[in-house]
Amino acid sequence: MKLFLYSFALAVIAAGLSYGQATLTQIPVSAGTLQTGFAVITPLSGTGGGLTVSEVFAEQIDRSFFQTSVVASPLITLTGVAVNANPAAALDIGIAIVNPNASPAAVTFNLRDQQGLTTAAATMTIDARQQISRFVTEIFFGNPAFPQPLTGLLFISSDVPVAVVALAFNGPGFAALPVASQLSANNVFTVGSPFFSTPAIPTTATFTGLPPLSPIPPLTTSTGLFTAGTQFSAAPAVGGFSFVVSSSATFAVPQLAFGVGGTGALVLPQIVTGGGFGTQITIANTSPFSQTVRIDFFNPLGSPLVLPFGATVSDIVIAAGGVVTIVL
Repeated sequence: MKLFLYSFALAVIAAGLSYGQATLTQIPVSAGTLQTGFAVITPLSGTGGGLTVSEVFAEQIDRSFFQTSVVASPLITLTGVAVNANPAAALDIGIAIVNPNASPAAVTFNLRDQQGLTTAAATMTIDARQQISRFVTEIFFGNPAFPQPLTGLLFISSDVPVAVVALAFNGPGFAALPVASQLSANNVFTVGSPFFSTPAIPTTATFTGLPPLSPIPPLTTSTGLFTAGTQFSAAPAVGGFSFVVSSSATFAVPQLAFGVGGTGALVLPQIVTGGGFGTQITIANTSPFSQTVRIDFFNPLGSPLVLPFGATVSDIVIAAGGVVTIVL
């Protein structure tokens, strides 16, 4: 099975470059032990306003080099991502989700086809301060919607705010997908109808109409980028599923540990290093004053991800209008 790409190590370092000096180069990859997890960027000075964080994932296979970039994920309770999956053609979508909260996250996946009809549904629990990364075909393992080709829209909802990133895979190649925006269209729609209505603005996201869920055996496969054994619950395709989308919503990253997280913090839901992968993290400061941040790395179980330089990089100063680049 294809790799979903995930785990970056930080070999380092940084430069306060102006935007005009930034150039796109092939980032280095590591042949060492594969490590995956997530990262939290925490402001140490300033409010974090004007900071933007992105990362480039890279993979080297013989003489072929693949890379794509994603931005830090805001915390969301409801989002959607386009799906184009065909196991026979090595097409799949990789999803990584981080639960930074002190309580478990109950996450629901609802997959709709091109006509808006529900074709598959599943739920899972992500423990506090932990991360999962799975292919869509793994999330819906055993569902009759697969293994035939499927194009549609995957809605991801959670009872607590989570961070999400998605990659589209075509064989060994991969590309970032637009995802991780809080749905806030104030719409209600029902399976079988392509039209949207606009009722009074609700205050919370609510889900109705799902039938009782029946469990399927836990996944036991692993590509090295995924943690096996997560228990999913699958539901058959149903009609009449509807949801109400909340108005605007923004969520602060909770404090994961002393000095980690809090107001202004940002989350990179997936990092990877080793095994032919590499990552480059870029932090840009568009504010008129310099800011200082720290980056903390965690493995999927929420423990510190110990890299050659440690699990934390502290006192990273980004000049006003400047950029810092860190290579893992």
